[in-house]
Parts: sequence; C-alpha cells; structure tokens
Amino acid sequence: MVIKRNHFIGCSFAVIGITIVGISDFVIGTHPSDKVVGLQILGVTLMVSSLIFEGYKYAYEQRLMQRHSIHYF
Repeated sequence: MVIKRNHFIGCSFAVIGITIVGISDFVIGTHPSDKVVGLQILGVTLMVSSLIFEGYKYAYEQRLMQRHSIHYF
C-alpha cells in the first residue's frame, strides 16, 4: 500500500489540530505549576502517539485484508 498525498495531508491536519489544542491549554491554562505542565505534555504526547499507532494499525489491517481473501458463509 502506498501512502498518497491526501493521506499524508489528512494525518498532518490531525496532528496539527491536536497539537494546537494542547498548546492552547498551556497558553490559556489557569494552573501553571510544573507538575500540571508535565502532565499536559504527557497527555499531548500520548494523544499524538495514539494517532500514529492507530493509523499504522488501520493501514496494516487494510494490507492484510487485501492479501488474504476471506470467505463468508
């Protein structure tokens, strides 16, 4: 499976959107303590990594389904 330009653009918009939402919480947030900021960075990092892994899982499942035919009863 080849990643096309529109797939790359869609993934880029998702990552940029989640990053903007995470950064806006830093800028507008009410509790600027180090512990809260560290947890916010961890949260944003986990969300972006879940996007990456979920996209990889979907692409792998699609490739697997294209290679093997499944017969329904």
